[in-house]
Amino acid sequence: AGVEPLTGHFYRGLHRLVEDGLLRGVPNPPGSDPRRKLYAITRRGSEVFDAWLGQREVSFTESRDDGLSAKALFLGGAEPQMVRGVLDGWLEATRMRDDGLRRAREATERRARNPILDPLALLLTRQSRVVAADLEFIESFRAAYERVVARREAGSAGVAASGAAASPRPATLKGGRVALRTLSRR
Repeated sequence: AGVEPLTGHFYRGLHRLVEDGLLRGVPNPPGSDPRRKLYAITRRGSEVFDAWLGQREVSFTESRDDGLSAKALFLGGAEPQMVRGVLDGWLEATRMRDDGLRRAREATERRARNPILDPLALLLTRQSRVVAADLEFIESFRAAYERVVARREAGSAGVAASGAAASPRPATLKGGRVALRTLSRR
């Protein structure tokens, strides 16, 4: 979903499959676009495909492999305006993905004429569940982030409200460095 192969990469891949004997070029039918190349799978290609399809092991996308998770790891330390902007962008993009998948699933269901299993509808449903999980994650991230910001702002307001009772005193950190902060005297 959302992956657009570059034409050059696509044709290089086809050429490699021909070189490996998995595909072969076939002539265009009369009257078709002569720029278009047609390919057919070879017997060896079918055997390789069947072997691949029959493998029990499948690889799943690990959370470290997706951009959302990678960026989320660093987002908590960014400025609030940036965090909110990024989260808004993620929500918009994810909702658009959800709408696109919903429309594709509905179109697939309308076109389903025969009672056989339609893997496309099931795959679209699976992708919709992934998108729903992404939406839930983004909303949970936003809620947790806003709670932290509210606590931080409440703490700053409490220090500012005590005004006269607060005096700026540097705190000494390891190595003799000084951290500037305001401590309340009680």
